[in-house]
Amino acid sequence: MRNQPLPKLKQFRVRIRSRRLLPVLLVTALSLVGADFTPNPADEAAVRKVIEDFAGAWNRHDAKAMAELHTEDVNFINVFGNWGKSRKGLEEYLGYSHRGPFAQSIMKVRTEQVRFLAPNVAVVHGTMELLNSPPETLGEAHSIRVLVKQSGKWLISSFQNTFIRVPKTFSRPQDQ
Repeated sequence: MRNQPLPKLKQFRVRIRSRRLLPVLLVTALSLVGADFTPNPADEAAVRKVIEDFAGAWNRHDAKAMAELHTEDVNFINVFGNWGKSRKGLEEYLGYSHRGPFAQSIMKVRTEQVRFLAPNVAVVHGTMELLNSPPETLGEAHSIRVLVKQSGKWLISSFQNTFIRVPKTFSRPQDQ
C-alpha cells in the first residue's frame, strides 16, 4: 500500500481538516512573530492618533480624510453589517452617509487597548458613541481595528464595531 493515492473521500476530509487548521496555525504564527519584541511607545501613540484622527474627520464629515486612514484593501464592517472591501468603496459609503443620516452626527471614541502582534501590526479595542444621529445609531459600540504600518505610516486594515445592547431578557456579565 505504499505511495497509493488517497481515496477521493479521504482526500476531501484531509482538505477540510487543513482548511480548519489554517486559521489556528496563522494565529499561532502571528503570536510567535510578535513574542520577542517590545512595542515602540511612538508606534502606540501613532496608532492611537489614527483612531482620534478618524473621529475628527467624522466630526468634520470629511469622507476623504476618513478613507485615507485606511489601506487600499480595507475590510470595514459597520454595526448594521454593511461590508466595505476597499478604500474607494468606504469613501463612497461614508460620503453618502455624511450627506444624509450622519450629516449632524458627532463621534466620541475611547481607545481601551492597543496590542501589537508584530512590529508592523496592531489590534485596537475601543468604544465609540454617536450623538446627533438617527435613533437606531445612538448608543455605545465596541470596536476592533487592525492597523498595519505601511511605508512608515499606520493605516486601518480591518474594522468592525458592534452595538453594546443587551436584550432585557438577558443579564450582562461584567466585562473581565
